[in-house]
Amino acid sequence: VTRPTNILFIPLAVSVTATSWSEVKERIKHLLNIRSVLPFLLGAFIACLPQMAYWQYAFGTPIKWSYGEEGFINYLSPNFIPFLFAPANGLFPYSPLILFILNIGIFYRKETRVSIGTGWLAFLLVSYISASWFAWGFGCGFGSRNFVEYGALFAFPLASLLNLRSKGHHVIAFMVLACCLYTVKLTYSSAVCWFGSDWDWNMYFNFLVGPFK
Repeated sequence: VTRPTNILFIPLAVSVTATSWSEVKERIKHLLNIRSVLPFLLGAFIACLPQMAYWQYAFGTPIKWSYGEEGFINYLSPNFIPFLFAPANGLFPYSPLILFILNIGIFYRKETRVSIGTGWLAFLLVSYISASWFAWGFGCGFGSRNFVEYGALFAFPLASLLNLRSKGHHVIAFMVLACCLYTVKLTYSSAVCWFGSDWDWNMYFNFLVGPFK
């Protein structure tokens, strides 16, 4: 299952595994070569044919916006603050590992090179698009569930950080483990849906310190 916004994977996947920005440029030049573009477009068209055929059958058109009247109506005033920080499905309260990767990656930007730059680019793009959606919380879910599919992109800067041989590499490994355990705890103690207000921290902390469900 893919969404229109998954097109972000194309430019981000080009750079996240590169070891230098010059390598990124070479990859882009190669992908823009007609011999590379045509097979890609042909393969993408063939992959989309079943969906287009269904839309044609169901709606009478091969291209259909399947979300109805829902859309990115907040593109001029995206809800960044609640999307990132609110206890009701905010990104960082439920996925502190992403916050850790982004910030520690800045201190080790020479070692992490392109991967942390791509991680930041992915974070900014996905955050903007998601915060522009008509419902920034995306309904029932755990944290910013729309970030899950982009988790693979953050695995690369994370791997770069874990491979460091600096004085603080043990601390980094410990913090990564702590962030993971933190999220796992919330996973098993949170409700299926958030029933409080957007900024109901009491409910959030009850989930955090409460029993497993």
